[in-house]
Amino acid sequence: MAQTDNIVPLTSLIQQYETVVSTNQLAQNPSELAAYTTAQKERLKSSIVAAKQDAFNKVFTDASQASDTSNNIYYYYQRSKEAADANEKLLNAALKSNQTANYNSELAKRQFEVNEWAVGNKRDTLFVFQFIFITLLVLAILTGLWKYGLIPTGIFGMLTFFLFFVLACTIAYRALYTDGVRNKYYWSRRSFGKMPTMIAPTPDCPTLSNLGGTISTGITGLQTGARGAVNTGLSSLGAALSGAGAAVSGTSL
Repeated sequence: MAQTDNIVPLTSLIQQYETVVSTNQLAQNPSELAAYTTAQKERLKSSIVAAKQDAFNKVFTDASQASDTSNNIYYYYQRSKEAADANEKLLNAALKSNQTANYNSELAKRQFEVNEWAVGNKRDTLFVFQFIFITLLVLAILTGLWKYGLIPTGIFGMLTFFLFFVLACTIAYRALYTDGVRNKYYWSRRSFGKMPTMIAPTPDCPTLSNLGGTISTGITGLQTGARGAVNTGLSSLGAALSGAGAAVSGTSL
């Protein structure tokens, strides 16, 4: 390591010595000195221009790469935005289709309920009309038998009253059940009234501090009531005995 350190200054000194010798020799010949100086200037100029050109080319290349990177990022942003817009359109179309399907499903369900209720109502009304027709037919037969004297008037009146009573009860039950009890959406269901939402008040429980006073007051009240009841009973009993004695005395006289 020490030998290498010594060789480097020695080489530099040799080069400086050669430069000084060459310069002294060229100084004696002005034409060669001018040519040497011109050659050194051209070499220095060429090296500076080459260095500047290399630096410019590097900077230009970096700028071109940065511009290409910016363009690629911009194009990526545009493609991403177009993809996001397309996904949003697809999502909106799917949501709209889902809403339409739900609406159609609910509409079909409600239409089925309406149709079921209408068919059930018409069927029930037809039953009532059939029952009225059967009642009138039976009443016509009974009237014919009564006209010909096959059944007495009392039995005819009882049967007629029974038929009209059953018919009136059937019509009234059907009307009241349909209007007040039957569900307005489902024919086969009943509507029950809502349970009352009354909240029972909490009892006013005495605290430990006044519990003894409350018990004492209750016992005193019970004693007073018992004494009053006993006194009232004795007074009533005495008055009754007095009245009984007076009645017995009056009877003896």
